[in-house]
Amino acid sequence: EKLGVEIFDDPTCLLQSGLKFDCIFSSHVLEHLPSPSIAFDLFQSVAKASSVWILEVPNCGGTNAETHGLKWGPFSSALHPLSLSADFFIHALSRFRGNFHCTDKPFEPTALARAFNESPSSKNPSGDELVVLKAVYL
Repeated sequence: EKLGVEIFDDPTCLLQSGLKFDCIFSSHVLEHLPSPSIAFDLFQSVAKASSVWILEVPNCGGTNAETHGLKWGPFSSALHPLSLSADFFIHALSRFRGNFHCTDKPFEPTALARAFNESPSSKNPSGDELVVLKAVYL
């Protein structure tokens, strides 16, 4: 209200609005959903043809996840029904047009910029955070 922006709390209303976005940002949401395809389909519907998606989740393909398994806090639990890795995203997002890049440095702008310039890879970054960048340029 203070920012003068319209807030949608229902995906149906968002879809009916006809709005299209340059950037989709999701931070620590996807691991809480019963199926991330719900979000991916919504993102595809509201993203402009040339757009960037920035998706951040706990890195369940990282070193701590592999070392500690279910004893690693962010791993699968009632709060996190999904354990997501870079390999998962590269496979799941392959049905959408664009380049995909993964990094484990969500708070380092240079690392994010470098990830945009590198070739897509299914290699899992080793850190506790996973950021997946999807970019479509027309």
